[in-house]
Amino acid sequence: MNKLILHVGFPKCGSSALQSFLCKTPRLSGAKQNYAYYVVKNGRVLDPAWGRLKAHVQPWGYTASDENMVGVIEAVLRHREKHPDDTVPVLSQERWGAGDIDAEKLETLLGGAKVEVIAYAKPHVTWLQSAWWQWYYWQRPRRSIEEMWDRHKSTLQWSRMLERFDSAPFVASVTARPLCSGDDIVADFLGCLDVPAPDAPRSDVNSAMSKAHIDFYKRFPGLRSRHDSRMDAVLKKFFSDAEPSPWAIDQALAERIIADTQEDNLKFLERLDEDGRTRMREDARWWSAAAYEQRWSADAPLSA
Repeated sequence: MNKLILHVGFPKCGSSALQSFLCKTPRLSGAKQNYAYYVVKNGRVLDPAWGRLKAHVQPWGYTASDENMVGVIEAVLRHREKHPDDTVPVLSQERWGAGDIDAEKLETLLGGAKVEVIAYAKPHVTWLQSAWWQWYYWQRPRRSIEEMWDRHKSTLQWSRMLERFDSAPFVASVTARPLCSGDDIVADFLGCLDVPAPDAPRSDVNSAMSKAHIDFYKRFPGLRSRHDSRMDAVLKKFFSDAEPSPWAIDQALAERIIADTQEDNLKFLERLDEDGRTRMREDARWWSAAAYEQRWSADAPLSA
């Protein structure tokens, strides 16, 4: 093996949709080379057929690898020694983008094989809106959305997080991709690999909860905790036609988020290819709180 593809996230940036597709389509045929997607659980590579089955059985529609990057790569290398394959391995874990990188150990482990890193990021206001209802609202004791932003904003500087891969000797390239309005992460990722995108529609995976769904959890709080979102997928089908989740970010916080991330977003912009730069520049959600004006009304944001 002389090449490896790592999708490193970031969290709440389309990883679930991508992993769902890859679990169901682990073999990809590209114009110049073929790829094999591997899932590693508890240090062991899942058989691709079993991985697809498990992805269908899990209520959230996908199976993710362990968070330990070294352990995952070790498992794949062992698997490839026993089962030689001329495909390029593809691995995905949304927390690798902000996780620890043991560069020295990985350099030794890979033995000269080069890694191509691909990372997706979205505008921070939309990220926090999604993360609030996915994680932060349900923690106890609950902290304000402003405090949660202040606690986590240092790990949400997308370009700075990728600098750790820039300096890793085993990394051949770092491809940054912006998630702008209407983007399809699956089609975009396949495009990075020069693999044709399928025509078949993909299911909506791990999308935001509706207001009715959230109200149901408020009525029965024991059903939901910050770290256990399994019930979301089970209940989502009953609330699929309801209005969207309440907007939790007021104008003052949106303006602060834009200010806190502008410098790093400009650096992220410079990482992009010409098409990516154009799309990110033209997507006002990255640059201006005014892009969210339609979200605000006479009522205060419903974050409580």
